[in-house]
Amino acid sequence: MAAFCHSLPAGLLTSVVGRHPELVQVYLGLLTDWGRRLHYDLQKGVWVGAEAREGPWEELYSRFQSLCQAPSPLKDEALRALETCKAQDGGFEAPGLSIWTDLLLALGSGA
Repeated sequence: MAAFCHSLPAGLLTSVVGRHPELVQVYLGLLTDWGRRLHYDLQKGVWVGAEAREGPWEELYSRFQSLCQAPSPLKDEALRALETCKAQDGGFEAPGLSIWTDLLLALGSGA
C-alpha cells in the first residue's frame, strides 16, 4: 500500500481516497508514519528523512495540502490527524520543534 501511495500524485490519491472512505485511515496512517521518520536538520533549517527512500518534507506537505483542499469529511479527518499528532508530540507552537506544528502552520490552520 505504501508503494501505491508514494507512486500516485497527491491530487489523484486524494480523489481515490475521497471515493473510497475505507482507505482514508490507511492513507493518513502512512502519511503520519512518514512524518514521524523525518527529523529537523538545524543546519539546513528543513525537515529531512533519515533514509534516501523517504520523501522530502515538501512532498509530505503537498499530500496533506491536497487532503486539506478536499471537501469534508476528508479535509476534517486530515486536520484532525495532524492536530492529534501535534498534541501527542507535545503541542509545540514554535516552528522546527514538531513536524506536525510546521505542517499545520504551512497549511494555514495553525490549530
